[in-house]
Amino acid sequence: MVRAIVVALVAISVSARAAETADAVKARLIETTQKLLDAVAPGDKAPWVKAMAEDCVYNNEVGMSLTKAAAVTLDRVQPGPEQ
Repeated sequence: MVRAIVVALVAISVSARAAETADAVKARLIETTQKLLDAVAPGDKAPWVKAMAEDCVYNNEVGMSLTKAAAVTLDRVQPGPEQ
């Protein structure tokens, strides 16, 4: 009986930690996405450089495939026009 209670408590603890971890991952994804979007208009490349893995491949809507280095050096993130 005691063993069953201990197992149940461990299962509840693991489940609670998994939910906390999922919430933390969700919050981090939302935060990172917002930083990336906020960086586009002023042309700030730093968040994009930080978020992209070194071996990532960027595929755009017209079928171009670029490495991280090519995407950053080709000024894919640049300031919008003056208004």
